Amino acid sequence: MSDNKRHVHADAMLEYALDASKTDEPWKLWEQLCADEKWRTLTSNPAWYPDYVYRRKPEMITVGSVSFPKPISEAPALDTLCYVVAIRTDTDIHSIFWHNSSLMFRSFLKQGLLHLTEDAAQQHLEAIVKINKGEF
Repeated sequence: MSDNKRHVHADAMLEYALDASKTDEPWKLWEQLCADEKWRTLTSNPAWYPDYVYRRKPEMITVGSVSFPKPISEAPALDTLCYVVAIRTDTDIHSIFWHNSSLMFRSFLKQGLLHLTEDAAQQHLEAIVKINKGEF
């Protein structure tokens, strides 16, 4: 084992340890990407296998019975692929590559319309439609 090589999941392990300091069931806050390409909630402490993919569950916002992933609240790294809930256009979801010089992109961020996955943006859009129809 090299002295200079970090574990592939070192950052996630640190975040998991913080969760473990707040709850005795931290695995309920985490997911693993399965062979069918779906994220599944862990049922026990992760084994941290190098070839597996783990993540903390996305935070959710709930309005009545409608839930959607929390949009990002801080500017992502330059050139990060982001998805905008485009409620004012014919296209429901726009993909953009983040850059700090765009006033429009910063406005999307401030309005809570940016997500890091297309699925999260789609869930947000569907929640807005339900709420606007009074289905919450």
